[in-house]
Amino acid sequence: MNAYDVFFNINCILFLTLFLLRKKVIKERHKRWGTPSPWLAEFWCNAVTYCKTPEGNEQLEAWVRDKFGSSAEERLEAMRSGPLRKYGPSTGNIAMFNKAADHIRDQMEVWRTRPDMFVKGLVERAHSTIIFDGYPENERFSQACMDAMRSRMHISHLQYAAWSQAANLFEELDKKGLNTSTSVMKAIKTDRELLGRVAAMVCHVLELQRWWCGKFPQVLTSCKAIRPYFIRKRLPTASAIVIKDAAYCKRHPPKDKSIEFVLAGLYETTATVLPAPSHLREIHKAIQNPKEAEKLTAEAYDTIGDYAIAVEFTDGFTQSSFGQELIGLVKEAIQDGSSKSWFPFLSGTDQDKVTEVDDEPHVSRFGSVESLVKVQALEWLSVCFAIDAKLAVTFMVTTETWAWMEYDILWHTIDQILWQEAENLECAPGRLAKLFGLFDPHDENRPTAGEAFLRELTRLINVADELFRPETVPDQPFVSSIPVATPQDSVAKGPERGSFEPKVKVKKKKAKSGQSTEAPPPPAPQA
Repeated sequence: MNAYDVFFNINCILFLTLFLLRKKVIKERHKRWGTPSPWLAEFWCNAVTYCKTPEGNEQLEAWVRDKFGSSAEERLEAMRSGPLRKYGPSTGNIAMFNKAADHIRDQMEVWRTRPDMFVKGLVERAHSTIIFDGYPENERFSQACMDAMRSRMHISHLQYAAWSQAANLFEELDKKGLNTSTSVMKAIKTDRELLGRVAAMVCHVLELQRWWCGKFPQVLTSCKAIRPYFIRKRLPTASAIVIKDAAYCKRHPPKDKSIEFVLAGLYETTATVLPAPSHLREIHKAIQNPKEAEKLTAEAYDTIGDYAIAVEFTDGFTQSSFGQELIGLVKEAIQDGSSKSWFPFLSGTDQDKVTEVDDEPHVSRFGSVESLVKVQALEWLSVCFAIDAKLAVTFMVTTETWAWMEYDILWHTIDQILWQEAENLECAPGRLAKLFGLFDPHDENRPTAGEAFLRELTRLINVADELFRPETVPDQPFVSSIPVATPQDSVAKGPERGSFEPKVKVKKKKAKSGQSTEAPPPPAPQA
């Protein structure tokens, strides 16, 4: 077993960690080190530990020299310099948007429940979207917003398809105790169905990577400081191209090692010749300078993160010895015809409605198996771009206002269209909708902005009620201001005289025998 195999064994375990375990210690290391994802943090922990041993260090050096030849020393130096820091500025002012794959449906739910976040994200995406030149100037921004919405919706469905399959398959492999490349390879050599599932998972992530690869230059070159150095246009074939503006670069030469300098080198022609990992590595070097890092937008870092995780995944499954053996097994299955039974894993569409796509030997690694996934992605792109909500989107973006009921109607209509189109294409009821993570428009529990607004309003009312509720005073015994006789007092006792009343001593005569001692009655009033 060579050093790469050891790394790949670790990589398999780490993907299980990413999707299933999410252990607390790894999450803490991921946060502390600033790695793009938790599994990469654990990958570096285990890889560094192994390579510190004499055997591991020797195997690593031998493999690098055999693989990279004259550039081996540079590669070794880069490896020993420590793990890559996060794809973001060292200041940490720009948040990382590299969401774990199993959170993509949460993002789709946010679009339906938070119009403020949806509109903000749409405006950001519109600035990087390349549209046809034919639109009038006063319509270009609204058209860019609509195209951005369609494009983002499409790629989110591809993300869900890729990562949900990976999560489900890794969970199943883990239950079977297949958590190393050796054990998985042994199993797929005897189980053609499992081979088909592994191949389908890899093909879906490869397709996702291809779409991110197309978005990558569009987003990075849309940043304000970088944009003047490039020509950005959309061809009549609908393909977007980004190429260095040689004339501008000649008049304003980009500073050596700046991010625009690196990108100008990568996009000197319509396509970069560097493999994706090297592509990312070159950009990473440039943005280690905080001034260069600040030139990239939040959307750019979001895209870097999404692209990086797909690249890490596919690189492990195609460039390793495991990957090469996997590719060979798939080609054998294509030749003997057994791969035809894999169609349900590869595509949710009706096989009779699939249009063949010519293989591209320089791109396709899994032949016709990979082409089926590509056809499905293109078919779904046409579905997403057939949605027209330009009037509603333009109103929300330009006025920054929306009504909850109308916003819910907008997304309910979109979900109805997507659901109906999936039913028209899918080979079995619900298969394509499940693959892409669509929301059922008939589901009473479907997320809506109105429901989210009411929940938030209820929460705020409860908070306000707690804040402004009057303090309760403990009950006190009632004290009357009216004098009340005590048991010791006579009820016939009159009130005491005040001290200011004069005291008069009345001298009484001694009564004679037979006379009353009572005072005589007062004289009767005179008429």
